[in-house]
Amino acid sequence: MMVNNSGRDEIKAHLDLKNTEINFPRMGWSKSKGKLADATLAIKFKENKLAMIPKFRLIGSGINIDASASFTESGTISKVIFNRFLFGQTDVKADAEPIDGDMKNGWKLNVTGKKLDLRSWMAAKNNDLVLVKGNTFKLDLKLDTVQLYEEKKLSDVTGSLFFDGWVWSKIKLSSGKGVKKILSVKLNKVGTGRELKIVSKDAGQILNAFDYYENLIGGKLSLEGMYEGMMPTSKFVGRAEIENFRVIKAPILAKLLDLASVTGIVDELLGGVGISFAKLRAPFESQGDIIKVKNASVSGLSVGMTATGQINQMMEKLDMAGTIVPAYVLNTALTRLPIIGNIFSGGEKDGGVFAANYTMSGNIKEPQISANPLSVLAPGLLRELFNIFDMSPKTKTINN
Repeated sequence: MMVNNSGRDEIKAHLDLKNTEINFPRMGWSKSKGKLADATLAIKFKENKLAMIPKFRLIGSGINIDASASFTESGTISKVIFNRFLFGQTDVKADAEPIDGDMKNGWKLNVTGKKLDLRSWMAAKNNDLVLVKGNTFKLDLKLDTVQLYEEKKLSDVTGSLFFDGWVWSKIKLSSGKGVKKILSVKLNKVGTGRELKIVSKDAGQILNAFDYYENLIGGKLSLEGMYEGMMPTSKFVGRAEIENFRVIKAPILAKLLDLASVTGIVDELLGGVGISFAKLRAPFESQGDIIKVKNASVSGLSVGMTATGQINQMMEKLDMAGTIVPAYVLNTALTRLPIIGNIFSGGEKDGGVFAANYTMSGNIKEPQISANPLSVLAPGLLRELFNIFDMSPKTKTINN
């Protein structure tokens, strides 16, 4: 330590971290003993209070941090600046300061740069929900690339997000620029809840980027709904729609169509050309790890389907039932007639004159699928009669 003539104390230090083990698991970075790394630190005091950290450097083992910090006259943090924050594939600049100058109000963070790698963060699973209020913070982003999963990323990400300590209460986020803008996310507080709106002109790319589904190509996505409260446990009730898309190389769907004796399109589905669909509509509600779907439907020229059931995300299990409607456009023509339409469809929304009943349950990646091929030949209400005799349905375990 050295004391200068102005009465200010200053500490300068150089640390050899070769034999030190360092772990930042949520950041996806660690340094084991024996690997080279060193840190340089300078701290200035005034009247026995922190006045400034003009220099903090940490270099080695794939990490490069260049930061500084300033403090108020009372010794509390005024601002922290990261001139460079590089580790793994992350390479950003950032600054953080208390909201309205008071740390009790939370933190305001601004992150810009080439790339933010969130793979370790996204892969981490919080199976135990602990209802403890966290720190409030406001986050502003302007990034060239955000890596979500291996080979799955978003480009040109800009946005502003606010976390109230319990939940994200306000979000305005986009990916892409101008005509290449492919994603818009908006979340706003409405009354005692929150309204969510997600729009994308490339549903397949977005679903793949967030690791939801990789067999959908193209399509216009719209998702709207409401969180019924301002807590992590609040129920979400919404509706998702996708228009004009294709499904390719989907073995579970191919086996389902095969079991239901829907012929002629399975080879197209597996061969790379895929099946085109005009519209998917999925009313759903989500709470915790459970997603419940009711009267979902997807329709195309070749085939249509309906689905009702639930998905347990934590257990990775599903329990679904519905119908498969071959030659959808022609098959549903009579069901659209007033009054008598319900007779042909059996009262099922988006059902057809001829359709196969099916069930799907078990592991999401290897579900057990049962279908009643005989019901394909039965119009409307008569299909229910086949369920009486369907005690040992044709069943297969599908390996995706």
